[in-house]
Amino acid sequence: MARKRITLIEADKWISRKLLDEDMAQLLVNDLQKNELKLKQIPK
Repeated sequence: MARKRITLIEADKWISRKLLDEDMAQLLVNDLQKNELKLKQIPK
């Protein structure tokens, strides 16, 4: 299932608008960081 990719900047805007609570935001950030690590490990 494809999920819409979300940037840290978007997440930040959502938090400031109270559309995303802090806990969810933290999970999201952790998720993004894991994805970035995976991307770095893919040989070019």
